[in-house]
Amino acid sequence: MTSEKRSLSGSSLSAAVSIRDSREREKKEICDLNDRFANYIEKVRFLDAQNRKMMNDLEVFRARVGKDTMSTKAMFECEISVGFSFVLYIVIMFFVYLFLFTFLLLLPYLIFYKIKVRYKYIQLFT
Repeated sequence: MTSEKRSLSGSSLSAAVSIRDSREREKKEICDLNDRFANYIEKVRFLDAQNRKMMNDLEVFRARVGKDTMSTKAMFECEISVGFSFVLYIVIMFFVYLFLFTFLLLLPYLIFYKIKVRYKYIQLFT
């Protein structure tokens, strides 16, 4: 019986050691999982802070680009307006000079024609 008790106590001792080892492994595994979870939470907080910073930078960039765009738009609208006015002036002056040139070319002919017609008119009635 003593030998049975010894084997039982040896068996229960090995069971106790096995349970203790199992608990030690579980404890170590829980510590590892806890560390991994803490690292995960830290990384999420870091990424969240980075995301907020980038969103803020994006808003600042959009505001700056919007202002730059507005000033550039106003500048180009002014340039286009001046350019359009200049082109309109050139076109109007072209037609004015064309009219004057045509009139000056035709003026001697018209004067001569009118004199000729008057001369014929005078000849008819004399």
